[in-house]
Amino acid sequence: MNGTANGRARSIESVRAVVGGLRAHRDEIAQAIYARIQEAVPDTAGGRDPTYDAGVRAAVTAVLDYCLAAIEYGPAWSAPIPVEATAQARRAARAGVSVGTVLRRYFVGYRRLGELAAEETARLSLASNEAVLHHIRSTQDALLEHLNAAVEHEYDQERERMVCSPEQRRVELVCRLLDGETASRSELADLGYRFDAWHVGLIATGSRARAALENLKADRQLLPVPHSEETVWAWLGGRRRLTQADMGCIHVDREPGVSLAIGEPATGIEGWRQTHQQAQQALQVAVTGPQTRIRYADIALLTPWLEAPDRGRALVELYLSPLDNQKDGGAGARQTLRAYLETDRNVSSAARRLGINRRTLTNRLNNIEESLGYKLDVRKSELEVALRLHDALERPEMHTTAPNPLSGLPTLA
Repeated sequence: MNGTANGRARSIESVRAVVGGLRAHRDEIAQAIYARIQEAVPDTAGGRDPTYDAGVRAAVTAVLDYCLAAIEYGPAWSAPIPVEATAQARRAARAGVSVGTVLRRYFVGYRRLGELAAEETARLSLASNEAVLHHIRSTQDALLEHLNAAVEHEYDQERERMVCSPEQRRVELVCRLLDGETASRSELADLGYRFDAWHVGLIATGSRARAALENLKADRQLLPVPHSEETVWAWLGGRRRLTQADMGCIHVDREPGVSLAIGEPATGIEGWRQTHQQAQQALQVAVTGPQTRIRYADIALLTPWLEAPDRGRALVELYLSPLDNQKDGGAGARQTLRAYLETDRNVSSAARRLGINRRTLTNRLNNIEESLGYKLDVRKSELEVALRLHDALERPEMHTTAPNPLSGLPTLA
């Protein structure tokens, strides 16, 4: 093997070492790219539709994997762009996000990955290796051009389809109404739904979301509005307000994989908007957890804290941090406390749920009270909220900042 071939082989190995170092922190890097995108090119679609934001996250991770594979294998490597990226381009078109915003987000992600790749080359003492740096930069440049062309094509195709779609015109009219705009009588008549009524907002997500809403048994008018491939907004409307018993009958249990978020009864056009907003807030909890049915009334106390996660974590720390000093970091104490409060402080029921006897449970509760420094009945409501916040905020989806994903490596501190 001559010197040129030796140098090429060493460069390939060096490039693969850089990619390997980045892959070791793949999830942290994906989060860092997502955070930079949100900061540099914000849009309102994610706030309106949590499934849109989930699509952004999925696209970031898939495109990161795609880029790392391309950098590792070089110009000869070829593969279709990730389906997550094309799906998000179509989702952006339907959500009214401009193609310029979509492409700017890709450029921001490209820049952030370039910064992290540069840090990794420095960590491996390869910052002066021009062949390695040129390979990474040129591959990224080619990928960005390829991704932008493919994403723009998918976006344009979706917009063209939407122009010819009565369903999309229906979606756009509903979005206008939700934003406080007015509509003509003929437009409202086309919806076939009365707004001078009592409403309950619904949002179904999942591959069978449309079928799930069509199967709802109710003596009310239904306004379904497909918002994306797997998200349907809907309203149940009628002349009388739904009772608590009526609300309990709204479910989609027969459709596996479908989640349902439910707002509260409200009247008139403003109530129509309000109950939809409540369903959106319930959906934010549903998409980060295992719930298949979640009602706004069940999470209303949590929403201000979930909208400001740092404040929510401060509240959790205020009420639950004394339990952290236990051997398991407080996990067992939180489980015990959760079972006790969820069974309305019934010792026998809580013990059965935990699979222990009453005496053991009583001892555990005494230890918890000793750690907290007060009787559980004194701050029952606060502890219930803190436990539910703890469960919601500890999910990976709720951690939205990652200032330096490679900070654990000494040379990148």
